[in-house]
Amino acid sequence: MKNLTAALLTLAVSAQAAPLTPLAAASDAARRSAACAKNVPMEYSQSAPVPVRREGGVRYRVMFYRAVGEGPMDDDLQVLSHLIVAEFDANGSAVECPVPVAFPKRKNRFASLGPMMSAATLKMTGDAYQEREAKLYTAIERAAGPFGRGRKDAKAAAAFRALFEEHAEPALKEHYRVLAPEFFAWAEPR
Repeated sequence: MKNLTAALLTLAVSAQAAPLTPLAAASDAARRSAACAKNVPMEYSQSAPVPVRREGGVRYRVMFYRAVGEGPMDDDLQVLSHLIVAEFDANGSAVECPVPVAFPKRKNRFASLGPMMSAATLKMTGDAYQEREAKLYTAIERAAGPFGRGRKDAKAAAAFRALFEEHAEPALKEHYRVLAPEFFAWAEPR
């Protein structure tokens, strides 16, 4: 954990220099909201936000999860199956947390779902990781508009799919699809 803490501090310092995408800022604001503060432990990690269509427009959902590991470099982090979901608007306000989602049931609700990071992600520097994450958030923002209007945009969908496959937590890929099924159906190639 010591190495993970050092890495997170390094990322935090780097993040101060790089501006956040609007979606990243909204996601961070949602996490700091009163609704999340009372329901999500500080040590939980946060997934990328994905859009969901609502009567008032597009909102976003994120999963919060605990990741544990035993390796000296925290390169073996495993996502535990206890997930907390929040939903928020594009400004990171109007936060609902927790939001019930029917994820697949597990015998042990705290069992490992699998690795937090892919082998390729583990080889990245902190700056490279942040750069790819910013590209993913931008791709999500670009896809959310046409998705919210019910219009297909093959280019936006393809950009999202490519970055999602590279960046998303391997353990949570199917959970993302349960989190926002309409969006993932929209993003599929036709």
